[in-house]
Amino acid sequence: MKFYKPLLILLILLQGIISWSQVNHATDNYLQISPRIGYDFPSYHNNTPYIDYNGGLEAGISVDYYWNWIGVGIDVDYIKNSPETTYPTAGLIDFDGSAFNSFNVTEDGITRLFYGIGPNFQYRNADRNFSAEFNSRVGLASIKGGRVSHEGSTANSTDVPLNFHAGYDVGMP
Repeated sequence: MKFYKPLLILLILLQGIISWSQVNHATDNYLQISPRIGYDFPSYHNNTPYIDYNGGLEAGISVDYYWNWIGVGIDVDYIKNSPETTYPTAGLIDFDGSAFNSFNVTEDGITRLFYGIGPNFQYRNADRNFSAEFNSRVGLASIKGGRVSHEGSTANSTDVPLNFHAGYDVGMP
């Protein structure tokens, strides 16, 4: 966790330097590289009670080539989130009436990847000091991880599952 904050600051500074150093395109054909970094606020709507999904790092890069106002581009995006169990543990008792005295929680992070390619369209004014782009991408995506296991145990029993989500393993190998 201590690693993320310095990395985030470094990447934000690097993105600012790269964006600031880009020149005004005087030619009609050119290559454009666009790194990006941010924070993802996940919105999983998948009927998993007592599991919240926390935000995390989002990073990506686009490489686009333009022929005047039309172009083609490729994207790679990486998103990392973490699930968190919110199952209430206060006052829980086992089926035999004994109170749970310890809990075992396992929470695996979620990784999402996207690789895409597609057309770009761009408007640039005559002075070439303003441009607006529309990018469309088709590609492959994967989502992996997110396993959550919350177990409780009493003095008289082995671990009893309280909340469980198997996670995801969808997409590319």
